[in-house]
Amino acid sequence: MARRTVRQFVGKQYIIKYNIDDNIFSNKDINIKEFTFPSNEWALFVITNLNRNFTNISDLNSNFDLKHAIVIGPVANDDIRLLFDLFEDKIITINELKRRLEYKELTKQISFHIKKGIQYLNKEGSCSL
Repeated sequence: MARRTVRQFVGKQYIIKYNIDDNIFSNKDINIKEFTFPSNEWALFVITNLNRNFTNISDLNSNFDLKHAIVIGPVANDDIRLLFDLFEDKIITINELKRRLEYKELTKQISFHIKKGIQYLNKEGSCSL
């Protein structure tokens, strides 16, 4: 997906490799939200944060107020987005959404939301594809 998007809109593709300093996970000043698997909570969190019209930023499912400096969990790709749309349109229930997610092979991502967390990234190198 990323390769196709870059080819379509940018042209040249690069990979930049980073290492994460493990000290970040013991730093009490950095709030980290982690989802170890695609749960109902993860799905609601992703749906909420994709919704540009969502206004209740104090909601625990919202990260519009950057309450979580780093979010770790499964990647919500375009295939998953279709399931989220079915849920939001009330075509499937949250339990059906979760059941369907169980059959998806999802990779893990670490998303940095504030500068404080980025200092724990160490660039290892880059290359073009």
